[in-house]
Amino acid sequence: MNFIMKNLARAICFFSLTALMAQSNDVKTKLYIEQTASQYNLSESDIQDWIITAQHTSKQSGITHVYGIQQFEGIEVHNATFGLHFFKQNKVVAFDTKFISDLSDKISSSNRSASVSAEQALDLAAKELGITSEVKLETLSAPCLLYTSPSPR
Repeated sequence: MNFIMKNLARAICFFSLTALMAQSNDVKTKLYIEQTASQYNLSESDIQDWIITAQHTSKQSGITHVYGIQQFEGIEVHNATFGLHFFKQNKVVAFDTKFISDLSDKISSSNRSASVSAEQALDLAAKELGITSEVKLETLSAPCLLYTSPSPR
């Protein structure tokens, strides 16, 4: 009976590891960020909204590089990036993050909604700079939330 239990445990372990290795990079990244959030003083709300912006696996080293950015209510936070680098066996080589802790507390409710749209801001900026155009100007990228830390007093 002991022999059967050992083999059953080995089989479960093997299939668990196989399933973990087969997970997509976004699942692996999500799990790693969740497991290490407290080391970076990040709350659950700080890590719930982020996206992967780039990823690739080096043919030479076999290391997978995953890069992403923190978002707040679906808007990317400027410079709040991360990089996760791991081998196929899910062994993490490096993780660096610039996620902002307690982000929702640091963004005042008055800053949460823009008073002008991206298009209106573009038109106002062009007018301020004296740029005139026969063609209507268009925005080329999604909005980005710029967070600046308060200056020391």
